Amino acid sequence: MRININILRFAPLLLLGLFGAVALLGRMLLQLRQHGSLGLSLFRGSRRERGMEAAAVLLPLGFVALAWLAALAPGQLRLWSFAARPEARLAGAGWMAAALAAIFVAQLQMGASWRIGIDSTARPGLVTHGLYRFSRNPIYALLLAALAGFVVLLPTWPSLLLFAGTLATLRVQISREEAYLLATYGDEFRAYRRRVRRFF
Repeated sequence: MRININILRFAPLLLLGLFGAVALLGRMLLQLRQHGSLGLSLFRGSRRERGMEAAAVLLPLGFVALAWLAALAPGQLRLWSFAARPEARLAGAGWMAAALAAIFVAQLQMGASWRIGIDSTARPGLVTHGLYRFSRNPIYALLLAALAGFVVLLPTWPSLLLFAGTLATLRVQISREEAYLLATYGDEFRAYRRRVRRFF
């Protein structure tokens, strides 16, 4: 079976757009309907925390910009690309789609606890069911899996740099979130942390 490269160039943009519509906008609207808030808690902390959150917002925009460039002007990426067979790129698209769908499942399992950012006054309850029985951070683990699929789908040096930047940012964010969970839930979180690994 021959894979059309021209069709694959639109896949990163399509997948990111679908993810944004469902797992970000859709999830925020569901949170508003069910719990009375969009679940956004950004740019409320210290200057350092606000800087880290700004990086967490800018990195996804970098992926989106790269996806737009691949769709509209693929020739511009040739200098930064490394070789990948069409079959590998197609597998990257499938991997990315599966990981993004699983992220949405993990978001739904969070219920009232779901939010973007940290609200230090919130105490909605520690989530330990569903995918959270196997990972303390399934959304982040799956996000890294999805972005690895993006790198395979759109094999460029900027993709790799954005992936590395996301990994570094998530490490800091996870440390912040775990400090909040420890302060909020104490022994309950300690017991959960002993039982379940950070990723998988």
